[in-house]
Amino acid sequence: MNIALMDYFAGKAMQSLLSDETIKKVAEEEDADFPSMVAAMSYDIAICMMAERKHLMEKVNRDSIQ
Repeated sequence: MNIALMDYFAGKAMQSLLSDETIKKVAEEEDADFPSMVAAMSYDIAICMMAERKHLMEKVNRDSIQ
């Protein structure tokens, strides 16, 4: 099994989200599937992390050329 950087970021986000009592409450109030909700949120966070990482790497590469 190959773990990509995005999966790593999602896994780290998932660890935090699973322990968040507020998210558990919201899932209960909305009658949402808690694990699915956490998984979706985790990958949303991972996508943002990857975008920020790309932006930072482009900035570093641009700055190092000058």
